[in-house]
Amino acid sequence: MLTYILNLVELNRKAKIALRKNLDEKVSWFNAIKDDDLAVVKDLIEKDFDIEIVNEKGNTALLIASKEGYFDIVEYLVEHQADVNVSNEAGDTALMLAIQENHIEIAQYLI
Repeated sequence: MLTYILNLVELNRKAKIALRKNLDEKVSWFNAIKDDDLAVVKDLIEKDFDIEIVNEKGNTALLIASKEGYFDIVEYLVEHQADVNVSNEAGDTALMLAIQENHIEIAQYLI
């Protein structure tokens, strides 16, 4: 019985560590996108980070980068299979956001 309880405690500890790691990576991911930090974006993608993860508003990294005008990040994400047709909770796609913010180069690239 004691072994069983100790195993449960250890499993719980490992689950908390994994959750914390996932949260840290998610925060790092969205901070890198918002800061236009292509080096961190590349590093996380090389570590198989899920590029389709969404923030609290349903925005993927591609949507954020398109809205902010970060062409290099948009290009890199698309080259790594980011879904250009995904939409956020408001129904906006990367193309729509690029057009709304007058980021013509990004809009042309996404077409």
